[in-house]
Amino acid sequence: MLAEEAKKLEEAKNAEAESGQIKVEADKPNKAFDIEDDIVRNISQANPIVDFRRMINEKAEDLTNSAIEQMTKLIEKFIEESFQGNLYDKALDCTKELRKGAVQEDEAPAFNDFLHMLKDKYAQGKHTKFW
Repeated sequence: MLAEEAKKLEEAKNAEAESGQIKVEADKPNKAFDIEDDIVRNISQANPIVDFRRMINEKAEDLTNSAIEQMTKLIEKFIEESFQGNLYDKALDCTKELRKGAVQEDEAPAFNDFLHMLKDKYAQGKHTKFW
């Protein structure tokens, strides 16, 4: 089925190229089927937990440190950009997932340092409800 879709896509590109709408370079591989494009290298705000899991479970490339760094920054961003606590639940869910990932990858000290930083930063001030 995937081969059929690839063939249809190629036929559509060729038809568009013949009509002068786009230029197709035959010597370049189709990026839609490039396996490396499936590797998540950035954690999105829309699906941070899924992206984090995919990064730490990536076998082709070690992305654990990058995943932890990105997740910690994103958690802080959720807290800082929260309006009346509307993103606190998302920040907390991400913190829980960060802990699971840190334990799984033997990075517990990095998680502990981050948690201490959160406490120091948010135990007082306008985001105390998060803590």
